[in-house]
Amino acid sequence: MQTLHASSSLIDRLLEATRVRSTIYCRSRMQAPWGFAVAAHGNPSFHFVTRGSCRLEVDGEEPAELRAGDLVVLPRGPEHALRDAVGSPTLWLDEILATTPPDTNGQLHHGGSGETTGLVCGGFLLGPGNPAAVLEALPEVIHIRGSGGGAAPWVAATLELTENAARANGPGGAAVLARLSDALLAQTLRSALPDLDAGRSQPSATRRSLARCS
Repeated sequence: MQTLHASSSLIDRLLEATRVRSTIYCRSRMQAPWGFAVAAHGNPSFHFVTRGSCRLEVDGEEPAELRAGDLVVLPRGPEHALRDAVGSPTLWLDEILATTPPDTNGQLHHGGSGETTGLVCGGFLLGPGNPAAVLEALPEVIHIRGSGGGAAPWVAATLELTENAARANGPGGAAVLARLSDALLAQTLRSALPDLDAGRSQPSATRRSLARCS
């Protein structure tokens, strides 16, 4: 019980101190072979697989195989890459966006003519007072697995609201999107709480990416 309380306190402090100021949100349709890399930026980010599969590669971590319905959150925004398979050409995401901007529906298309993977990706720009010490206590990757090709109900509901907010052009849309990002980050940490307990009991050098069904 003491460990649970400690992790609960950690998450409470993180959520009290962390507020999302703005969100970058992008839907992508990738066709094999494809790959993109994201430079380290120090802010939380997420990737959600809507269709197909891919692999997430983070330096120092075992590659994570992602399938439709899986959500991964990277609390500290490390350099990382997603691609359909080992050996697929991988470009920096900024380079892809510079040469292939999203279409009129806000969707990014990239890759070859093979199997399709659908992704929803986002980055959270945190407000002042970013609790770096608290973020440092979290794992490099939090992996919320889907089930039967579908997302956990709370993941699907939150992302649907997030997509609607991202498409809206009315006043207050950016603020709503930031609050939904707060909710996505908070619920991810709450869902990963049992695994956070397990990870805190291990030496930091042996901690691995979290994997939990919700």
